[in-house]
Amino acid sequence: MILKIKYTQEIYLEGIKELMNKMKNIIRILRKCVSRISPVFSNKIMYRVRMHKKLNIKNPKTFNDKINWLKLNNYQNNELVIKCTDKYLVREYIREKGYDYLLNDLYFSCNSVDEIKWENLPQKFVLKCNHGAGYNILCNDKNVFDYKAAKVKLNRWINEDFGLVSVEPHYSKIKRKIICEKFLEDEIKDYKFFVLMGNH
Repeated sequence: MILKIKYTQEIYLEGIKELMNKMKNIIRILRKCVSRISPVFSNKIMYRVRMHKKLNIKNPKTFNDKINWLKLNNYQNNELVIKCTDKYLVREYIREKGYDYLLNDLYFSCNSVDEIKWENLPQKFVLKCNHGAGYNILCNDKNVFDYKAAKVKLNRWINEDFGLVSVEPHYSKIKRKIICEKFLEDEIKDYKFFVLMGNH
C-alpha cells in the first residue's frame, strides 16, 4: 500500500513538472510574440512581473529605468554593444584592447550542431551559443556525456531569437554560432562594473 501511494505521488509530481514546463514554453512563445509587436510594452510587462513596480521609460530616474531605456533606445543600433554582447566576437574586441591573455581557450566555433566533431572534443569542455544568456552545456566527463540531449538543446537554442525572449533587441542582431571552450575547474570570481555617463 505504501509503495503504491509513493508510486502514485511520483507520477503526480512528474505530471505537475511536465505541465509546468509546458506553461513555461507557452509563456516564452507569448513573450516572443508580444516582443515582436511592441518591445517597449513587452519590457514593461516583464519588469512589472519581476520587480513588482512600474517601469519609467519616458522619464527614467532609477538605475533600472535607465538600463531599460538604453536597452530599448540605444543598444540595438550600437555596433560596439552588439559586438560585446556576442560571446564569440567579444573575444576579438578583448584582443584589440590587449587583454587576450584573459580569454578562455576556444576549441572551435561553428554555425550548426551538424558541424560539431564530437570525437575530437577533449575530456572536459563547455558548449555555448553566442547569442543569448544561459545557453551553456557543461561536460566534466566525455565518457558519460549525454550527446543526444546536448544536440537537442543546441538545436533549440541556435534557432531561437533570444532578443525576443529577453526583450533585448541587440541580441537579435548577433550572427548565431555555437562555441566550445575549455572547462574551467577553479571557482570563478565574477566582477561587474557599472558605468553611466563615463562615471562608475
